[in-house]
Amino acid sequence: GRYRTSEKDITLAVARKTAAYIEERIPGVQVIMTRTGDTYPTLSERVRIANESQADLLLSIHCDSFEKSSVTGTSTFVMGLDKSEASLRVAAKENAAVFNEKDAEGFDPDDPDTFIALALKQEIYLGRSLQLAEQIQTQFRQRVGRKDRGVRQAPYYVTAYASMPSVLVELGFLTNPKEEDFLHSDLGQDYMSSALFRAFRDYAQRWFSLEAAVQEANEKTTDKKETE
Repeated sequence: GRYRTSEKDITLAVARKTAAYIEERIPGVQVIMTRTGDTYPTLSERVRIANESQADLLLSIHCDSFEKSSVTGTSTFVMGLDKSEASLRVAAKENAAVFNEKDAEGFDPDDPDTFIALALKQEIYLGRSLQLAEQIQTQFRQRVGRKDRGVRQAPYYVTAYASMPSVLVELGFLTNPKEEDFLHSDLGQDYMSSALFRAFRDYAQRWFSLEAAVQEANEKTTDKKETE
């Protein structure tokens, strides 16, 4: 963009603000950041952190770019085999880092069988991932007034290997002057992070509450059996 805005700076700022909203307003949720400063965890390291932490959800935050500066809008991706030009373009851009990572063995972006196997693995989480993705796009559209490019499915490394519901969010295009201005500003970052928080809050109220209720019921059943 005009300011040579770096994606890493925008995404870290929004991630920090989103984490702060969650920690302040939903204290029962533990937020695990894959980075808190100007560092670069590899794609496989990010997935490893999420999987080893046994996280309930993975939210990957990004900014988009395109050769035409007129292109704008937000989009949210889940794991899938969508062959549309837009989905494949974004997936190729994000997955390109894998070629520079020695610890991403077994991942071949050019091998269809790789993604078929991963898509089958992710099928168990797809419903929840889609629900969160739709909530995020609704918040961006209705509360922040951003152009909605929709929920899409694409073969991303981070969503493919995560053993949990996962989404990859594109906050907007840094190659568009107005969108760059918005994402570069503190106010714009506040709006986007609060939208992500509200989407997460609605998701957590449904799924985390249900899981807690099931766990509590199981514990009561176990206690009853032990008493008997």
